[in-house]
Amino acid sequence: MQGKFEDAIDTLTRAIEASPSSPVAYNSRGYAYLRSRKYQQALNDFTTAIRLAPNYANAYWNLGVTLRLMGDREAGMKDMQKAAELEKAYSSVLNRKPSQ
Repeated sequence: MQGKFEDAIDTLTRAIEASPSSPVAYNSRGYAYLRSRKYQQALNDFTTAIRLAPNYANAYWNLGVTLRLMGDREAGMKDMQKAAELEKAYSSVLNRKPSQ
């Protein structure tokens, strides 16, 4: 599975080189870094995606997850709540009870 994410990172890096203003490419590469447990790289890419598209809910959600995994639960929750404000689907996930 790890090789799959490394391949995705390589492909998305080329996409970013070709289109450096694509928030989707940064968010997607950030997710591949996240799944590879390369949290600092993921954080950098999610932050760039948000800078490029300030209302990009998925990038805020992914940033929040990454921050929580890095140990900053408060900042992570803040970004996850921002995602929920921007897109209702995240609100239902955020408010779900653990047994659901």
